[in-house]
Amino acid sequence: LPLSLASCAEELEYTPGEPDLENCYGVYFPEQENSGAHQLDPSAPTSLTFTASRLKSEGAITVPVEVFSQTPEIFTVSAIEFADGQEETQFTVSFDASEVGVNYECTIEVTDPQYALVYGSNPSYLNFSITRIKWNKLVGEDGSQTGLWRDDIISSNYNVVTPNAEIPVVVYERDDMPGYYRVENPYSAEMLAVLFAGDVSAADQFAGNALGASFIVNATNPNRVYIPYQPLGAIMSSSDGQLYACSNVSEVVSNSSDLYGTLKDGIIEFPAQGLLFSFENAGGALYYANNSGMTRLILPGFRAYDYS
Repeated sequence: LPLSLASCAEELEYTPGEPDLENCYGVYFPEQENSGAHQLDPSAPTSLTFTASRLKSEGAITVPVEVFSQTPEIFTVSAIEFADGQEETQFTVSFDASEVGVNYECTIEVTDPQYALVYGSNPSYLNFSITRIKWNKLVGEDGSQTGLWRDDIISSNYNVVTPNAEIPVVVYERDDMPGYYRVENPYSAEMLAVLFAGDVSAADQFAGNALGASFIVNATNPNRVYIPYQPLGAIMSSSDGQLYACSNVSEVVSNSSDLYGTLKDGIIEFPAQGLLFSFENAGGALYYANNSGMTRLILPGFRAYDYS
């Protein structure tokens, strides 16, 4: 049967694509900080500035672009103009009509072959997204400005001096999503110093390992608390690279055990192996974390009691 089918197949005629225009300006978007995802405070400016470059700098030009988005009416692109001899220019994308709490995605692309190479190695498009979010700092009824973060993620996967170290952390709550918390820099140089040196005074030794990332904990449902997949803001070795963690739940990973955490009396706890650990060079592998069930966030103004 396969042989008979092959003998009846029609040959497809190959038609080569049109070559790049000889006088194409070669406009492209270099790698830049403002591409990617942005979470902006509602009071922040409703615009982002981007850079455009070109390979052929002769002539003054205004570059036509197309906006691709499910909500294109939200985005306004300023003119992308190059003066004669100018190889790089800046332009802005505004989103004045964007609503708070809504994620907007956008692609800006140069499609005219007079301005962008079809077969060039430089990207003729850029992608970004914005979400305007207000975060409120949590302050306890007693006026306390910090909560406590206790580790059993790194402690479960590295030989540490002080397992399950706990440090004070500032906690924010998303204004439009009660129970959605942002923990500021739980894996700071101070935390790494306690974990691996046993003394916070050794923090300077670990300054290069702490990358200063915030950490999201989704407790919008107090009985189904989970951590989205995200970086810890720490790197322990060049061979491992950046460290990552998430919850062992179906919202985050397939074939999960659905081991959710809980929020009760201002304390978020996770069950043993309810968290997963990975690192940048792990090839996508996930390892069990929170093996002792000790990962914990105490919100500002609350405390844990040892009833034993």
